[in-house]
Amino acid sequence: MRESVFGQRLAGLIEQVGIVLKVHGHAFQEAGWPDLQVYSVIWTGHLELKVDKGQLSPIQVKRIVDLRKTGTPAWCLRSVDEKIYLEDENGTRLHEWFEFPQNPRRFLEDLRDNGF
Repeated sequence: MRESVFGQRLAGLIEQVGIVLKVHGHAFQEAGWPDLQVYSVIWTGHLELKVDKGQLSPIQVKRIVDLRKTGTPAWCLRSVDEKIYLEDENGTRLHEWFEFPQNPRRFLEDLRDNGF
């Protein structure tokens, strides 16, 4: 799955229970901001999306670390063969979903309830 397709699917899911700001790099935006900003009464935070072996750039790592220092959740979500992994800025897998989430409320509750 391409990163753009992953982002569209995930944003569409989350938009059923919240607001998603899709951030795409352009000339008027600082580099490194995570792809999705999620706003919901269930979970609010930032998600950088990667597929397969895609790597975070140094500025993406810095931005994720800086956001978390402010108390704002910021993580990398990686899609590999329909599995979804939540990773920290070092690529350490912290949580996984065995298939693409179907229930948006349950997905965001999972992030919240596991301290992400």
